[in-house]
Formats: sequence, structure tokens, C-alpha cells
Amino acid sequence: MFRKAPTTFSLYVSSIESSISFKPLSRKVLSIFIVLGVLSNNFVTPASTDSKVIEDESFISSNPKYHSNEDIGTLFKSLQDRFPHLARTYIIGKSVQNRPLHVLALTASQKDAENRDLLKPLVKLTANIHGDETLGREIILYLAQYLVLNYVNVPKVQKILNTTEIHMVPTCNPDGFVAARIVMINKC
Repeated sequence: MFRKAPTTFSLYVSSIESSISFKPLSRKVLSIFIVLGVLSNNFVTPASTDSKVIEDESFISSNPKYHSNEDIGTLFKSLQDRFPHLARTYIIGKSVQNRPLHVLALTASQKDAENRDLLKPLVKLTANIHGDETLGREIILYLAQYLVLNYVNVPKVQKILNTTEIHMVPTCNPDGFVAARIVMINKC
């Protein structure tokens, strides 16, 4: 069973009853559900209680990998093309080595910056600030896909995207990511 933590930002697991069985996906993306709970300002429930969750969870592959900056751009463009009512991608600049800094904006009503509702909360999720901090970028990619794929079927996702504008920057340091991978390969 999940409940709100005493602080406004963090949630903690108080107890998990033996009758609750988590699907393997739920364990892999538990942090995503915690983020969803924080953003929706509501209780977090196990995925097994959501009967309408999309069964095609192929974005969590059985052979996970760290996605390159090009993969991120391709994924974000694909999400924008498939879900234009929810997703918009843009580039906020370039790295020192001229790699684009990709951003995905998610919200139920896509408007340009000049026409957005100023009272709608805006959340920025960033990751991979240091080159060797790679897991955060993958969590952001999974979260982006989870939100757009489940918008129609999961009320909590609808609530989040209807009331919040989320900008996701999976890598703030694409040059450091490449450099860290080269160092790791040379150490092996």
C-alpha cells in the first residue's frame, strides 16, 4: 500500500501486502509511478489495480540499452507525430560539441509559448547533468512514453496532462554522456 510522505515532494512505501502482485513492468518503473503520484497530488496505486493500462508496454524492452542523443531526438519526433494533441518537441540549444539538447513538452492542450495558460503549472524534468548519470535519462524517456500511451485509458495520467505542462530534458550533457561511455569502454 502506498501513501503520501510527510513532505510534499516525496512518497514512501509504508507496506506492501502479500496479496498485491506487481507485474514485472511495475517493478521496473516504480519510480515513474511515484513521480506520477507526486505530480497528480494524489495517492499512488499499484499498476495492477488499473485495469485499463495499455498492455503494449514494448517501450520497456527486454533488452534495455542507453539511448544515444540521436535516439532521443528520433523518439521525441515520433511521439510528436503520433500524439500531436499531447506532445511537442523542440531544441533549446546545442552542446559544446554541437549536439542538440532535445526537449519534449507534454500537456493535453498544446499551445505555443505566447498563448499558454499562465496559471497552468509547468514542470521541468531534467537528467544526465553529469555525463555518468545515465539512468535518469532513461527514466525520463520511459515516463514520456508511458504518459502519452496511457493518456486515453488511465484517469491519473489524464489528470496530470490536463492540469500540468511537463517539459522533459533527458540529457543536459550529451557530450559528457558520450565521454563517460568512452571512458567505461576503455576501462573494460
